[in-house]
Amino acid sequence: MALKKKPDPSYRLHKRSGQAIVTLTDRRTRQRRDVYLGEHGSVESHELYAKTIKAWRDQGEVVDGKPGTPQARQAQVGQYTVGVVALAYWRSIQKRYSFSDGDKNIPSNASKIKQAIKRCRSIAGGLPASEFGADELEAIRDAMIAEGLNREYINDLITKIRKCFKWAAKKKLVRSTIWHELALLDQLQYGEQGVKEPGEAEAVPWGDVDAVLPYLTPQVAAIADLMRHTGMRPGEAVRMTAAMIDTSKKTWWYTPKHHKTAHKGKVRRIPLGPRARSIVKQYLADRPIHKPLFSPLEADAWIRARRAAERVTPELCGNRKGTNVKLSPMRKPGEQYKVGSVTQAIERACKQAGVSKWTAKQCRNAAAKVLLEEFGPEHVVLVLGHSGYALVERYAGRDYAKAEAAIEQIG
Repeated sequence: MALKKKPDPSYRLHKRSGQAIVTLTDRRTRQRRDVYLGEHGSVESHELYAKTIKAWRDQGEVVDGKPGTPQARQAQVGQYTVGVVALAYWRSIQKRYSFSDGDKNIPSNASKIKQAIKRCRSIAGGLPASEFGADELEAIRDAMIAEGLNREYINDLITKIRKCFKWAAKKKLVRSTIWHELALLDQLQYGEQGVKEPGEAEAVPWGDVDAVLPYLTPQVAAIADLMRHTGMRPGEAVRMTAAMIDTSKKTWWYTPKHHKTAHKGKVRRIPLGPRARSIVKQYLADRPIHKPLFSPLEADAWIRARRAAERVTPELCGNRKGTNVKLSPMRKPGEQYKVGSVTQAIERACKQAGVSKWTAKQCRNAAAKVLLEEFGPEHVVLVLGHSGYALVERYAGRDYAKAEAAIEQIG
């Protein structure tokens, strides 16, 4: 009996972008890749779907959102795809900032570039770079709006995509006119297209932090507590190692190797006061000096030990220790926290504690507010590592109580 022929991958709607999409499996690498076909339901998208399926059936490979082999595509002079150009630009960013694919210590600017490239390749990865223009860039921006991103973040990512094609024009991968055409797309203005505005940087009340700490693992609680006493950024807190801390003076100084403005040649020095020192001291003993102080592996072991201690079922009944361990879990705790993981843990703890949701970054804002009220803007700039006074108001907020007191006297 003859085997039934497998049906072709289906023509589907990508709801977020409104485009037609088909998911193909590369026969060589066994990886699944999405290929965007244009406006869903259009005649052109159905024609491209038929051509895409035929090419995939014949050659079996999927490269940057198009079926075929890289050799066949590169044989056409100047016919690099958007995905190829974006990937080449990303490799140049890795070389510029000195990090590799598996490195977790990625500068924040490079992290944003990664997000911009990811969205660019997702929407237009298979499009020839010579055909990429303002309309295609606007389609990517519309997808970001549909994703719910705020206006400032969208404008930032679009700017980074423009810089990608500026670099490509410099390297002769695309015509220089493409980069100039992308500049025709104006930035989103306030209230345009109903796009979400970035929220105000509000400082979290210290009482809310104290209420949430008992519901966090000791490691995440230490990160949050350390941030409100030092004003350091979340990325600086999760990367802290003993080798970066100078303990030779009364006030300890933490000098992170990777930070927001490191690519500009600036040095970040964070003073650690008595409360911060007491937190850090708990994690300095018996630890290699180049390992992060706050380890997800240790947090995982702490959670398991607590569950074992709280176990009610007798040990001879139910699951015994080690009998239900997954040999190949999909996710394993690493040696260093990601900022997103810390944020997620705090959000869950806020729900358990019954307080309003706050993020790790708001602990930095809380420190800025205390410094501004008790010492003044100069201390905020020095401790938080700002380049000037422009960001002081954004982080610490405006003191409208002073305005009320003044108007009561003169009005």
